Amino acid sequence: MSDNNAEATSPDYLGAMGELYTKSLGSLQIQDLQQVTLELQQGRSLYKQAEKQLDKDPQMLTILKVYLFNIQAIYQLLKASFSKMEEKFQQSYNELLQGKQICTEGKHLLEDLEEDPEWKEFAHILKFMFTHLSCACEAESVEVDYEIKVEQGIWVSQVDMLHQSAAIYRKINDVEISFNNENPAILGLIKQLNRIASAKENKAEKLDRERITLRHLPIKSKKIFLIHGHAEGLLRELRDLLEKKLNLECIIMKEQSNKGDSVIEKFERTAKDCGYAFAILSPDDVVENNGTTYFQARPNVLFEMGWFFGRYGRRNLCIIKHEDTKMPSDLDGIISLEYSKNISSIYLDMEQELKAVGFID
Repeated sequence: MSDNNAEATSPDYLGAMGELYTKSLGSLQIQDLQQVTLELQQGRSLYKQAEKQLDKDPQMLTILKVYLFNIQAIYQLLKASFSKMEEKFQQSYNELLQGKQICTEGKHLLEDLEEDPEWKEFAHILKFMFTHLSCACEAESVEVDYEIKVEQGIWVSQVDMLHQSAAIYRKINDVEISFNNENPAILGLIKQLNRIASAKENKAEKLDRERITLRHLPIKSKKIFLIHGHAEGLLRELRDLLEKKLNLECIIMKEQSNKGDSVIEKFERTAKDCGYAFAILSPDDVVENNGTTYFQARPNVLFEMGWFFGRYGRRNLCIIKHEDTKMPSDLDGIISLEYSKNISSIYLDMEQELKAVGFID
């Protein structure tokens, strides 16, 4: 050391700061923000005291500052985590960026110590710790940035975000460990970040599977919604068959009150209380396409069918189609019953379909 006073006091400062640093690691493990805040306050006070007595020992002050920066980075990471839980996403993002900047500054402080044989191993360990905390801050900032964009109404792929976050956590595997490879604390921290990365990847894979699997709402009613075009006679016939023979309640939108709603609002209000729909595809509109003339159902019929398909799935939608009505190829997967003159000719088929989905016994 530079003088006798420094020799007498520096071990106490170093030991005290090292103890605070060790405690802060424990606080990080149990997510105790209040405790790490206290440890940071104590560390700052301790460093100010050391500055007055170790002004002629810049190396010892650097070592103390490295410890202090590590505690600060732990504090920023924990504080950002709590801000995120409170949905203060912009605040959390700023805290994570500050934490990452502290880690960068801490690594710079270690450059001279890495050249000193006496402090080389210490420098490598603390450099690893800064990398560990920096990876966590950077990865979490990706997730918080996603939440900010969601709040702003900007579409962002959650799957891509999780993969990006996991890749940042796995950067810890690229760190060259030139100190004792058997250090259990260091190996434990490497495993910790890899476990977090695996959890992110597993969640991303689950979301990806759910994204390609169409999920429908559960059926809460056994009312039947009747979708129709201009075929009023067929509509009455269908309703009579369902209500009189099968004792089912049918809902026809035009018979419901408007309640000041627009057409689409009225449709959603009345349709959402039904669990099954029959759609009458009658030859209402004449269409000419590439020199071919054919009949197809009204556009509202196709729209309402699509709504039911998306809400409850194709099992709870049945098309009743006139033999002369062209059906879009996209609807081929939906159950379709074809009639020629009247719907009563397919009554038994309708009954069988309703039994198949549990609407009747």
